Amino acid sequence: MDDINEQYSQDSYFEELEYLESQKHDILNGDIVLSNSILIKELLNEIRSSLPVISKKDMKLLGEKFHTLTSFEERIQFFIDNKLDLTYKGYYFTKKSVNETYKIPFTIEPLTDTENNLFFDYLIKWFNENLIDKNVKYFTFETLRNNLLEGGQIRKKQINSELNKTKERINSLISRERFFTQKYVDGFRLNQSYLLTDFYKGYLTTEKIVIISYWLSPVMGYLEYEKFLNQKLKNEDFVSEEKNENGEKSNGNSVLKGYTFKKIKFFTTENLEKLRIKLIKENIIEEIPFNDFKDIFSEQSISKVKSRIIWKLENKQSTITYIRYDWQSLFSLINEIVQPDFTKYDKEIKDLIKLYFDFPDNRLSKKVDDSFADYLRTFEGNHRKSTEKINEILNVFYK
Repeated sequence: MDDINEQYSQDSYFEELEYLESQKHDILNGDIVLSNSILIKELLNEIRSSLPVISKKDMKLLGEKFHTLTSFEERIQFFIDNKLDLTYKGYYFTKKSVNETYKIPFTIEPLTDTENNLFFDYLIKWFNENLIDKNVKYFTFETLRNNLLEGGQIRKKQINSELNKTKERINSLISRERFFTQKYVDGFRLNQSYLLTDFYKGYLTTEKIVIISYWLSPVMGYLEYEKFLNQKLKNEDFVSEEKNENGEKSNGNSVLKGYTFKKIKFFTTENLEKLRIKLIKENIIEEIPFNDFKDIFSEQSISKVKSRIIWKLENKQSTITYIRYDWQSLFSLINEIVQPDFTKYDKEIKDLIKLYFDFPDNRLSKKVDDSFADYLRTFEGNHRKSTEKINEILNVFYK
């Protein structure tokens, strides 16, 4: 019995020594935990207020379903799928039994090292996607990826430019971080994964995992985006730039065969929607679904778009007996949105206009075949200057 007590005493001593040693190196001790807990609690309240309000009936159904799940990862995913707060400890449902009513809680509470790492893995992404911190400016991975893909076919030059911008964003966040962001970034780039225990050796609680996840979440989207861009380069998933063999300066954007027009960066998805609404309101085009309008100017496969832009704007020579539509304004609009090289890509531009534009009388295709060169020559002769009507439409964007 004495031997057992002695062994127990030794084990307790070494455990206590190990704990005291870890406390010396615990960067999340005392005031740091307290101050960050208060800050994050306020931010979490903002997130929670933006999540759907759940009725008692639905909360009971969610709680009962939650308790049928045996896997910790399944439970986390269940919270995410049902737009529940991963950090909230107040979820519960009631259950009646004879004369008593019980409150049965359901929360995400990691108990092992494996569960701690899983919780960290999901929580850091959840913070990145949901947290709106006015003091830290960052973009989520989905935002960055969608912005790139919505611009049309990707060029190698674009990927390299985005990689450089992303590295600058990461370095900017690192420069503001007081603790282990650089170690986290290096580990992610090396292993494409990030274990909590790889860079934090102190005594771990769920509260500390929340704080660490919050600290590191802004850089998460950038690291995912960097990985996505590098994969694009590795797979050569981009359009090769055309080289000008004569070294001549380009007169505008290229127009790829088999693809729609490529808009300039100014015309974001939001701006294209404003433009579509304005053109319809001013009776310049007929109603057209936004996705089709957007895709006509977003360098998509020509097979993707199902609608045409019906151009209704008449020119000054139009009469009641003979309607003439305003080609110069049509060219002006395309030039403002796309800024294509009309000289080099006149055939491609002509084909796209035939494919995606028409007049109310369905005669645009015939006019293109008969007189496209003349219309374009006049536009070039006017130095591609926008017409008064198109300037009027676009002034709303340039104010």
